[in-house]
Amino acid sequence: EGGKIVISESTERLVSGAFELAGLGATQLKGVDQPIELFAVDAATEEQSRLERSAQAGLTPLVGRKQEIALALERWEQARSGQGQAVLLSGEPGIGKSRLVAVVRERLEGEPLRWLTCRCTAHRENTAFYPVIDMFERQFEIEQGDSQDRRREKLETGLSAANIHDRQIAPIVDLMTEVDDSDDDTSTNADEDPRSQILESLTACLGQMSRTQPLILVFEDLHWVDPSTLELIGLLLAQSIEERVLLIFTSRPEFEMPWDPPRELVQIQLNPLTRDQVAELCAAVAGERTLPEEVLSELVAKADGVPFFAEELTKAVLEADWLEQRDNRLDPTRGISVPSTLRESLMSRLDGQGATKELLQLCAVIGREASYELLRVVASQSEKELQNGLRRLVAADLLSREGPAHQARYLFRHALIHDTAYDSLLRGDRQSLHIRIAQAMAKRFPGVATSRPEDLARHYAAGDDIGNAVLLYHSEIVSNSRCRSLWARPR
Repeated sequence: EGGKIVISESTERLVSGAFELAGLGATQLKGVDQPIELFAVDAATEEQSRLERSAQAGLTPLVGRKQEIALALERWEQARSGQGQAVLLSGEPGIGKSRLVAVVRERLEGEPLRWLTCRCTAHRENTAFYPVIDMFERQFEIEQGDSQDRRREKLETGLSAANIHDRQIAPIVDLMTEVDDSDDDTSTNADEDPRSQILESLTACLGQMSRTQPLILVFEDLHWVDPSTLELIGLLLAQSIEERVLLIFTSRPEFEMPWDPPRELVQIQLNPLTRDQVAELCAAVAGERTLPEEVLSELVAKADGVPFFAEELTKAVLEADWLEQRDNRLDPTRGISVPSTLRESLMSRLDGQGATKELLQLCAVIGREASYELLRVVASQSEKELQNGLRRLVAADLLSREGPAHQARYLFRHALIHDTAYDSLLRGDRQSLHIRIAQAMAKRFPGVATSRPEDLARHYAAGDDIGNAVLLYHSEIVSNSRCRSLWARPR
């Protein structure tokens, strides 16, 4: 179609949020070997600056954490020279643990290293090795719709490319695929405990990766870690001393290590910011606009030194209708009304999203992260509306995106945003969405019922379909060979 501006996927990632884009699908271009994803530029959005669409670019500066960053980078220098190190970042929700990790990654951009992230989640505290399984699925682009054979092929290809020995690959593949019990030619040694084989293979695999290239392995939100992954972490701490590995952990204060911390582990407690630091952060979020002094003072007081609270309160104020912009200055048109709590602030921002609020709520019902392929099935929108809605949520700093457009995963920027969006739904609406999601997953992604029956069970249970939930939980415990062998041990 003539007169259209068409951009590639790499350009789409750079301008996401600044324009309304329509996906054109994979297109074969002259002189290019492989089809590439193209997007048509429909219109400019109303964002005032790049600072306001910085969810992926991370443009809001990290304030007041110079010593912590320096310590983490110092540990990296030791780790890449062959002296394995570990860093535990601990602090209250919103204190900036993930943000600090992101800054460390930004500082190391361009260095020859491998960066892997394992995410613990509240829904998976009893799913054995879930953070590691999820990490490998993202690393090797395993999708929900992949058959068991396709999953196995991607895993074997990816692990082999990382120079992992076949003997170490087999137990990992068995962990992540459905094993046929009738097959006598089992890939793992029947005389050994499958759980021990998995732990041994995972530690050997990650160790081998670090010999090929220095490795930074991040475990986020250890307060939600399952017991099997926690056991793996203990082994990694013990065995990575002489490897080129930096382990980075994040957790809330309630997490307690079940073992004595080795001397290679440094624990960093993130404390609240000072009033001056909070004021600096609020001013950075406002960008070129100047907040009235009385508004800034109230933001500082209500943020209570928590960076995430400060950012969200400031964004809620910037979106409020009682502030009027004159040149670069913002002036109140009536009495100042800064939200009193983070929840009130987040609800105000959610309400300001208009039609995209429902899309954010749908993402929240799916979980802490939602894949584009599942959203395409369950969202009651056209594909163009879905893509534009997701871009607006990313631009609003409520979601972040990982991966190329049609294989993307959308993650809530913070667990508190997810919880607020989820709790904002009426109970009946929430149950209906859970059932819709469960039915769509069962119909369109049948492999989930065998590889992750707990996913379907959770949605059926939350939708008050107890019969299907019980059947699937029973399937997970009794029928699924991975869970029979590797079920998370009691705490």
